[in-house]
Amino acid sequence: MFKLLIKTGEEKGKSYPIRDSVVLIGRDSSNTITLPDKKVSRKHASISPQGSEFLIEDLGSANGTMVNNRPVRQQILKPGDEVRMGSTLLEFAILTDEDGPSEDLKDDSPMVLPASDRDPAKGSTVQLTLRSAKSLPPVGRYVPVDQ
Repeated sequence: MFKLLIKTGEEKGKSYPIRDSVVLIGRDSSNTITLPDKKVSRKHASISPQGSEFLIEDLGSANGTMVNNRPVRQQILKPGDEVRMGSTLLEFAILTDEDGPSEDLKDDSPMVLPASDRDPAKGSTVQLTLRSAKSLPPVGRYVPVDQ
């Protein structure tokens, strides 16, 4: 799995996993990745899976998309590629175990709890799904679910 790491700007240090679905990038909050950069178009670029590779495509942005300092309309990304949109520099990198889940995920992301967090009475694995804050139900108490 891969990630897009923001290397400059207000969002510096944030990373977003790149999975098997289209990732939209731009200034508008409806994008998967929102970049608060006035030189980034509202709908600037997309990254989409192409088999085992990922294709970045400029969506007709005003200032263009650069990969490794070259303007591109479409290009397959490779680990280590640097992507520039407006004044923001990003890196396409391999997602490692140390990265953990990002709090900025906007799509559902299944996770399995470690053995220490499983219900010892049932001995079963509990699967959780992360959702954006907008889709979370009100906070309540934990209620075990019988199988």
